[in-house]
Amino acid sequence: MSGIGTRKCKGRIIRRECDEPMAIRKKYLPCSKDCRNCLACIETNVDGERSHVVKRGE
Repeated sequence: MSGIGTRKCKGRIIRRECDEPMAIRKKYLPCSKDCRNCLACIETNVDGERSHVVKRGE
């Protein structure tokens, strides 16, 4: 299941936002708006914990 984003922070995700400086630096922009699987995505859960999307290794 490589390429599937896994969540570092536990709980229900209530917001996803782009870490634009990182996305620009890594040349992820322009993107296909697939925030759930993008490394530049920051997810926030119901407890307020924030973390980048983590990719599982092959």
